[in-house]
Amino acid sequence: MADTTTFEATIEQTQPMTVALQAFEGSYDLIPQGFQRLYGWIGPRGHSVTGPPMGVYLTSPPTPDAPARFEVWVPIEDAATVFGPDESGLGIRQVDAMDVARTRHVGPYDQIGRTYAKLQQWIADHKYEIAGPPMEIYLSPPDTPPEKITTEILIPVHEK
Repeated sequence: MADTTTFEATIEQTQPMTVALQAFEGSYDLIPQGFQRLYGWIGPRGHSVTGPPMGVYLTSPPTPDAPARFEVWVPIEDAATVFGPDESGLGIRQVDAMDVARTRHVGPYDQIGRTYAKLQQWIADHKYEIAGPPMEIYLSPPDTPPEKITTEILIPVHEK
């Protein structure tokens, strides 16, 4: 069956934000436990969650020779004190506003690569260059059926 969905993307400027983060090196299978640990760390320290969870992919997918480096982020109140990440990978960071190409993927995570490919082609076709690591905003609760999972993909860009 042919894909009849229309691909849409935009260029937007994000808002600055403060995030609690958990840094990783290894398999993407660590993401769920990273969010569990991060959410368990935020509340007892008196922080308030202000937005949906995010992933930031600092390197390409893992290979036998090199594990992936990535971070999971949870937006928190702006008054939080910036630090780290510490020896356990936890920290708080201020993220500046940035221009991003943005699109939405609906479906299983194992099919998100197609949406990335479309967005990267869209960026090139619209005379932009990638200017930083891709980010994902996870909009669906963990118990969402795979075919209904909604993820926003943001790739920092600048004009050529």
